[in-house]
Amino acid sequence: MIRLCAISSVLLFVGLLSLALATAQAGENVFVSVNAGGSELEISPSAIHLVSNENLNGIRWSSWGGRTASGRATDYANGPNAGHSGRNPVRVRLERRRRCRGLLVYTSVRLRFTKGVPYTGQSHVTRYPFGCPL
Repeated sequence: MIRLCAISSVLLFVGLLSLALATAQAGENVFVSVNAGGSELEISPSAIHLVSNENLNGIRWSSWGGRTASGRATDYANGPNAGHSGRNPVRVRLERRRRCRGLLVYTSVRLRFTKGVPYTGQSHVTRYPFGCPL
């Protein structure tokens, strides 16, 4: 009986410790690179520079801090192809959250274009894998 109580106490302690660690990580700030995968990091930014000719502006986040973050924005492309708009509404999803230099960072940006794409042949779903910032 005493042994059973000791085992139950240990299991309860381990369970509470796991819950505390999960809660601490859930409350931790999560960052994303706002300069094309570089070292400029922000929490829930309103704009992200994706690549030399593409930017997200007016980002409105519906979720942030979990395994993924989701929002809506306008994709601005410099020099779209003929017949394509340089401003396109997108759904944004940040993915692949991992620890980089001690910080939690989303390391991949996925766009889903909802009304056209800026470049001929571009998929309606486009990924930008940034990896850990420098």
